[in-house]
Amino acid sequence: EDSGAAIEGLDYKPMRSLFASEDFVPDFSSPPPLLAVGGRLLPIPSSEEQRSNLTAALQRDDYNEGVWARFWAPESAMGRLNSSGPIARQDLFSVHVHTTPSFAFPPSSIFSGYEVDRRVYAHWGQFSIAEAERRLMHAALRDPRVQRVVLLSESCAPVVPAHALHAQLLWEARSRVHTCVPPDGVPRWRPYYRVNGVLEPRAWRKSSQWVSLSREHAEMVAGDSAMWRVFEKQCYSLVPGSRVKMPPYLAAQGRRWSESRDCVSDEHYVPTLLVAGGAGAETDCDAVLTSARWEKGKWSPHEFGAGEVSADLLWQVRQHHDPAHAPCDWRPALESLKPLWRLRGGGEGEARRAKLGPDEESTPFGVGDARYRGMSAGCPLFARKFEPEAAAALVKVGRDCMGGSAMDAACMPGFAAA
Repeated sequence: EDSGAAIEGLDYKPMRSLFASEDFVPDFSSPPPLLAVGGRLLPIPSSEEQRSNLTAALQRDDYNEGVWARFWAPESAMGRLNSSGPIARQDLFSVHVHTTPSFAFPPSSIFSGYEVDRRVYAHWGQFSIAEAERRLMHAALRDPRVQRVVLLSESCAPVVPAHALHAQLLWEARSRVHTCVPPDGVPRWRPYYRVNGVLEPRAWRKSSQWVSLSREHAEMVAGDSAMWRVFEKQCYSLVPGSRVKMPPYLAAQGRRWSESRDCVSDEHYVPTLLVAGGAGAETDCDAVLTSARWEKGKWSPHEFGAGEVSADLLWQVRQHHDPAHAPCDWRPALESLKPLWRLRGGGEGEARRAKLGPDEESTPFGVGDARYRGMSAGCPLFARKFEPEAAAALVKVGRDCMGGSAMDAACMPGFAAA
């Protein structure tokens, strides 16, 4: 019904019609029409509540692969005998990757086979970035046992070990996304964004695009059938005559713009949708999922090179952005995990996933008086940006179990006894 509508100088044709079925129904119990049925998804072990670790690879698709290979490394000596790859061996996370449609990981890549179906040509400043995130969520939500959805960029790296990340995300009750109104208001609102009953100015919000969502909130985003249409029409960035050019996929649709726009869908869409849907009070506005070092006047954060990576840098990026915040010291949290953690044996990722049924009751995180001592949601779990050449340095720091990121398998509780 929107086809051909002229809106603010825009010759509009719905982007979604180029990539998805018109009869889309958000049914997460079975593969939705948006995705091909034959897409490969990791089953999730039902003895543990899980979250989906989503890597939104939007530019250079092999960033930091060596870091993630170590992060998902086998957690016992026997596990190393399994040749199925580090992602298949681990049983903590479901992994889904969005790349450009024309990109294919080589068979040697740990991400080969984990790409989502029906990928879009994502372009900075356009709704296609938010649409890529929605498709990652669809892929994750096809498994009913996924409890958390985490969006990461291709230049992100974990700054805590896998078992601590797993515990922290399970422990948190709220989503890590900003839905509060800051003292100076929310920027970029324009009166023509308003659509009665769908998008009102009181719901307009801004957040980092790298978020951690509860399953319920992820379902709201993936199942949205109205808000995305407004954002796709109205929320984009374009400065005629500048370096911000019209994306090829939009030019192919015959769109024409004659005015400047400054709206970034992936920063506004998710928090605005949650507020409009009545979930604005269910998030943590002090939360920081991904640390970044912003420089004055720059559109993107600083990109760390190999020579900058050290245990001191890892300590810095794990801290809250507000100096008045209590230090983020992960040592008590890691210590509390020791009595809770069990070693996972060789091939336990795929083997247990094949054995366990989808209705098996999840194991509570904590036994008896032993409980995980969770960190504040203001303590980052990831950091960006890291140059691809920094991967080797990050892996080296990961082997430092006391001062570094402690993400190496040797830092896992009980590893020496394996």
